[in-house]
Amino acid sequence: MRAFAHDRFTYPLPEGHRFPLGRYRMLREAIESTGLAEVLEAPPAGDADLLLAHDPRYLERVAHGRLTDREQRGLGLPWSPQLVERGRRSVGATLAAARAAAGGADTDEVVAIAESMSRRTHVFGALDTLENLQKGGRIGGAQALLGSMLSIKPLIDISSGEVEEAGKQRTRKKSMVWLRDKLAEFGPIENLAIMHGEAPDIDQFIGLVSEVADVSGARTELIGPVVGTHGGPRVVGYAFTVPE
Repeated sequence: MRAFAHDRFTYPLPEGHRFPLGRYRMLREAIESTGLAEVLEAPPAGDADLLLAHDPRYLERVAHGRLTDREQRGLGLPWSPQLVERGRRSVGATLAAARAAAGGADTDEVVAIAESMSRRTHVFGALDTLENLQKGGRIGGAQALLGSMLSIKPLIDISSGEVEEAGKQRTRKKSMVWLRDKLAEFGPIENLAIMHGEAPDIDQFIGLVSEVADVSGARTELIGPVVGTHGGPRVVGYAFTVPE
């Protein structure tokens, strides 16, 4: 089995920044030490590959450090030429792994597979606090204060790649029930993964999900720091695909 790593293409972070950059190196070293896979250096993704998913004007701003304030906040990391190269290598690693898994398929075939998976993949979540959305500039202070006073739990849909509001509930229990009922609307599903941000009631959430879906083969994972920074503590959610 082959794996593709990009951790050698590092980038500067401010002192004390909480993004755990070193974990990628640790993962590569762990795979190499166990012999689980042959680890290869990730190739950089070219403009032609990136333009399949991004607007050319956005790529121009990224390449030359001209991101808007909102784009910079969404990125969550300080721009640098090294970060741009790391991003190209990260995408390149994904494409290289996909081509390897597809038995050497060309870019068009890999894109077709990815687009099919994208259309069939759904991601929903329930936030427990609005504090992190306010800190990230996604909502205003007054909106966050009002939401906290009313104990509003926002429900989000990230299936399109953008964070979209899917609804609101007044209590955490109701937000979990909403997620259960939403999952039931899709009928048969595949590749269920349950995610959370150190939620103390994750077992309760899994129990609700099990009422409408088979969770015996589902993965339960902690949400990573990039997404978790926006979602905040105790966020819960799931991702899944629907059959073709």
